[in-house]
Amino acid sequence: MTYQRELDGLRALAAIAVLAFHTRLPGFGGGFLGVDLFFVLSGYLTTSLILHQIEGFSPGAFRRFLSRRLWRLWPLLITFCGAVALAMWLAGDRYAAAPLHGALFMGNTDRAVLGYASYSVHTWSLAAEMQFYILIGLLALLLRSARRLCYALLAGFVGVTLYRLGVASVADWREGFYSPFAHSSGLFLGGLVATLPPPRIRYPGLMVGVALVALAAVLSVAQFRTFGALMLWIAATELATVLLLLGLRTGQSGLAGRWLGFGPFVWLGQLSYGLYLWHYPVAVLLRDTLPPVPAFVVTFAFSLALAAASFRWLEQPMRNRGRGQRAPAPAAAPMRTPAHRALA
Repeated sequence: MTYQRELDGLRALAAIAVLAFHTRLPGFGGGFLGVDLFFVLSGYLTTSLILHQIEGFSPGAFRRFLSRRLWRLWPLLITFCGAVALAMWLAGDRYAAAPLHGALFMGNTDRAVLGYASYSVHTWSLAAEMQFYILIGLLALLLRSARRLCYALLAGFVGVTLYRLGVASVADWREGFYSPFAHSSGLFLGGLVATLPPPRIRYPGLMVGVALVALAAVLSVAQFRTFGALMLWIAATELATVLLLLGLRTGQSGLAGRWLGFGPFVWLGQLSYGLYLWHYPVAVLLRDTLPPVPAFVVTFAFSLALAAASFRWLEQPMRNRGRGQRAPAPAAAPMRTPAHRALA
């Protein structure tokens, strides 16, 4: 499997949706579902990375896999959480320790169990991803078979989805949205797609276009903190993202695929991790003092500047140190390289 620049375009789309939602931009009431797009994509790429070595996946391979994930996520996460904790402490906020939970990949248990918000509440999704990385690595180590891994991921997807629906039925919205046991189905589904042989698709470009329209509609009409989000909109986003992945895998995704692979979108997708981390405290501070459009523009510009700087001087050097390589010069758009480069 080779790198597909369109997948970075999907990352950009997800990041913009989440940022627009947090700044209350009209037309993005379902922007919180950008996280579910991230989840499906992350599950797909992570599992694809493991599959090529699954039959010989050893304890050493497991350690290397987790080490690369930590080198990828932890440096910027620790920097962000430390900066937010310091700012909250200086401001006299009694929840100044909350970001430290996020730095330990405990953001989803923090928000779901303790029930308080902070400027780092959005790190719940990073906690879910790291927990999935550990689980998928352990499954690969124990099963060492693509077929058995496929069944395990299917069981995980069904189990998490049913648990979320069960939580929704007893009116515990917070648990259903933030808990790792209820809101990690997209990670399992993306991994499941990676284990399946590519289906024959007659009109992949049409599929990608329809899926993008459906995703845009969901991001527009869905509502946060509703049981419809738990029971319908999350599943709809996951399904639309799977259709996008299936169409893009063919390499013949037409105009919609070329739009996702547009250079600035690809560049923004490469910065999406930093953009996602830095935007939230800025959005919280601005959305109650500025109208939605100025709040979005300022948050986007400020967060993008921080994301570009942290990518250049923190993420890239630390990522390459984790690989045991020297840091290369940054590029605005990636060249076609092996798929694991997208996750390393």
